[in-house]
Amino acid sequence: MLEGSHFDLHSVDAEGVVFDLVRRTRFDLILISTESPGANTQFLLDAIRGEGSASQQASVLLLSPPDEFLKTGRFVDRGANRVAGVDWSNGRIWQAMADLLAIAPRVWVRTLVELEVECGVGTQRDLYRTENISTTGMLLQDASNLAPGNRFSFLFALPDRGQAVHGVAEVVRRTDPERGEVAGIGARFLSFRDNDESQLNAFIQRRLTITDNIVAPA
Repeated sequence: MLEGSHFDLHSVDAEGVVFDLVRRTRFDLILISTESPGANTQFLLDAIRGEGSASQQASVLLLSPPDEFLKTGRFVDRGANRVAGVDWSNGRIWQAMADLLAIAPRVWVRTLVELEVECGVGTQRDLYRTENISTTGMLLQDASNLAPGNRFSFLFALPDRGQAVHGVAEVVRRTDPERGEVAGIGARFLSFRDNDESQLNAFIQRRLTITDNIVAPA
């Protein structure tokens, strides 16, 4: 999938040399297959994030087999930024990579979000509160019943002008309260209704002019 890409690609097996490689070479994005023979994911993440590592600020995407997806999720915010399934389509994995290479600024926003999730017995509706929002996604408080990979329809009102924003999003991670985060889930936007995306982008640009509203990157 990556061989014909328009960026420099360096591929190595899970051997000792990889630890020296990430410490001495600056990478913008690192993909780690958790099913590689001999892989020790936490040791590698510690090497990437360790003091003096040239790749300390790199984004890290873990590629996990579907039966270990939730287990692999424990590495998110313990060195990894996101988990993708090895069974995902190339387009979906590309989108995860693109999200990590261009992290949009987030702003503090407290607004109620109405979610609709398709389940085996029909449609489940819930209300959650946002912690922060960006042009590419949002952090929702206490949405522990949603798992990475779940997709849902959403509706929320922009606080300053009351304009409604409708769309579809996908859960990309669960937060880690033990690391000081609010309990909840991070979701990325997949699509919007009509010109709702433009309304959201304009709202975020207005909020970004107020320094106190900006959330530091994770």
